[in-house]
Amino acid sequence: MKFTSFLMDKLFAIVLYLVFYSIVYLLLIAFKVDTSLIIAITILFVLFGLITLCWEYFRKNKFYKT
Repeated sequence: MKFTSFLMDKLFAIVLYLVFYSIVYLLLIAFKVDTSLIIAITILFVLFGLITLCWEYFRKNKFYKT
């Protein structure tokens, strides 16, 4: 399974994830949260999203290869 085809398969989940992050970001700005905390939360969101996508890709890739 190619990574690009996997991303196209997960496109809806990725868009929902970005919408969810946008809502969280806007709430953080609305409540005047410190900038360093916003940066930390952004880094955590990105890391969690990338780790989740990679984990699923490698799991599916291993399944299709066997």
